[in-house]
Amino acid sequence: MRNVVTGVIISAGLAVFVCGCNNVNGPYTDPYPGAKGRCFTELPVGAVRPGGWLKRTLRASADGITGHIQQYRPDAMRNTWDNRQYRQQHPYTPGNVRSAQWWPFEAQAYWADGLCQLACILEDDRLKGIADEFVDGVLAGQNADGYIGPWPDKPYSNEGDIYTQSLVSLALMSYHSATADSRIIGALHRAFKHIYANCRPVYDQQGLLPVAWRGGSYGWPSASHIIYPILRVYSKTGDQQLLRLAEMVYDAGQKITAGRRSDIQIQSLLLDGDTLYDMHGVDTTELLRIPAVYYLYSGNQDDLNASITGIEKVNRYHGQVHGCPVSDEQLRQAGAVNNTETCDQSTWSSTKQTMFAITGNVKYADGVEKIVFNAGPGSRRPDGKAIQYFSAPNQVSCTRRSGVERERKLFRPDGDPGVLCCVGESNRLYPNYVTGAMWLASADNGLAAICYGPCTVTAEVSPKARKVTVREKTNYPFEEKIRFVLESCEPVEFALYLRVPGWCSQASIQVNGRLYSQTPRPGKMVKIERLWSSGDCVELNVPMSVSLSRWNNSSVAVTRGPLVYSLKIKQQWAQVGERFVGFGDWQCSAGSDWNYALCLRLEGDRQKALIARSQPADSYFQVKYPEVPEDSCPWEYPPVELICKGKKVDGWQLLDADVTPDVPQSPVISNNPVENITLIPYGCAPVRITYFPIADYR
Repeated sequence: MRNVVTGVIISAGLAVFVCGCNNVNGPYTDPYPGAKGRCFTELPVGAVRPGGWLKRTLRASADGITGHIQQYRPDAMRNTWDNRQYRQQHPYTPGNVRSAQWWPFEAQAYWADGLCQLACILEDDRLKGIADEFVDGVLAGQNADGYIGPWPDKPYSNEGDIYTQSLVSLALMSYHSATADSRIIGALHRAFKHIYANCRPVYDQQGLLPVAWRGGSYGWPSASHIIYPILRVYSKTGDQQLLRLAEMVYDAGQKITAGRRSDIQIQSLLLDGDTLYDMHGVDTTELLRIPAVYYLYSGNQDDLNASITGIEKVNRYHGQVHGCPVSDEQLRQAGAVNNTETCDQSTWSSTKQTMFAITGNVKYADGVEKIVFNAGPGSRRPDGKAIQYFSAPNQVSCTRRSGVERERKLFRPDGDPGVLCCVGESNRLYPNYVTGAMWLASADNGLAAICYGPCTVTAEVSPKARKVTVREKTNYPFEEKIRFVLESCEPVEFALYLRVPGWCSQASIQVNGRLYSQTPRPGKMVKIERLWSSGDCVELNVPMSVSLSRWNNSSVAVTRGPLVYSLKIKQQWAQVGERFVGFGDWQCSAGSDWNYALCLRLEGDRQKALIARSQPADSYFQVKYPEVPEDSCPWEYPPVELICKGKKVDGWQLLDADVTPDVPQSPVISNNPVENITLIPYGCAPVRITYFPIADYR
């Protein structure tokens, strides 16, 4: 990766804040930002460097899947975008599925997006070299006329053409953000002008889009995803033809395609109906931000409202306690044993990152942390070498016989060996968090700390573009204290924004040891504007209390701060294959009893399992901080536990060999003795019970 810099005058994304600002002089403001002013904007890739547990987690990715998948899956992860002529002559068709020809382009682009970010934020020379080689191959393969899609000799001949172009474009934009490589914007500009000239998204008399736009599910094709990079390139070039192309893409998504079903058109979203989505989960979680992003350029409030109501609908009917929706390909209702596809972690967190920056609503940032701290680590091995394709809140057996097709509950270095989307997407989750969620620039030339974790940010602030560094010292989310220490060559005045999580009702802030006068309110941003000097310290305390949420069969889940907690179960790992040297296929099963109900006091009609409101949730739990090895991975050695009372539930046992049964209807009747049981963070528990039945505790 060449000439990696931070503080360059670029914006890696479309993130803005709806406040009517239009700061055209900010160091991170694009020349053509759109109709709505930007108050928060992503910093360049590399401006934020992870530390502590977060860096170790990213390092595991670099030493694991991200850094080695080209070696063990060269059939799809090499000679694809980086050698399109080869791939055109040697199509990837597992099971002779014609549509699968574009799958490796999807997977490799996902991987490359995560790789380009990870290489920069870890300052890893080996990964930088891989990223350079990939980008050089993509650019070298672009046709002279500008076409950059997967089939250089047959442009726009495959239904996945435009969709996969959208993904590789985002990877190239990440590379540009990290390196300021001048080739990128020019190449994408030519590519989008070629689409405008040769393959516009216009319906024919039969109600069909050109074949290159049809990849995806149901009424709103996944190809609409290309609106993101089109608008990014427009924001840097001001080419009105690109804005017109973005308008055409958006309009095409508002028309119901013949013979297909959809409920994510604008008018449907604004109605906010009470029916469940019937769509592919990844498509939905990727595309629901399109109206909000387009709003930045249209200025139409209905566009923004459509995304807001659509996202709320997914949360309401499909959302799980770990932050992601149920999506075993299709969206389903929430439930203890209902699975989530790993792809959804990256797409849903990215959508919420964008929505926070657009609306300023802290609930979206809370949602990002929920995904990254729970669903993400809960579906992968701590060593970064294997992921699950499907995972669920309750899974006490993840084996070949766990009742899921294609053995998708196993932990494997390629997720599902025949469908590589999840292993590609998995590379983006943590890099996206570091580069797009932790720190943003504000339109008043300040800095905003949004999602927390150990890191260091270096950026330009104040109208004079002074460079400052802020060191974020914390073990969050495993502790409640977050310290920000400023470094600057000279005193500088700017605004520092801190997010107060929606779950925290007793936050406090100290500046250089003195209590800050403004009372922090849950779910709000606090602005601290002053003359800062090197060595100044801000301390944010976010006391975490236990909350209980209700799920299917009147079950209960336990959350403390941003962390979800699951029963601590002895893990029995067994390697069931090694198709690639050093990267095994693993199963994990319970090596201790797991059939526990939580003992909670009930009130009223006991059969309704109503938890007594007179007793605070915290009173049932004791927080414990066990000793763990120094510099260990927190997902392998849990640094925090909850101790509470539980009872075994007779008859709650595995089904059909290794299939996890649904949670029993609460309240359960158990004559077994009350025991102390231990809960650990969800991400530390590959086998787990998270949705517990309730036993009345008197």
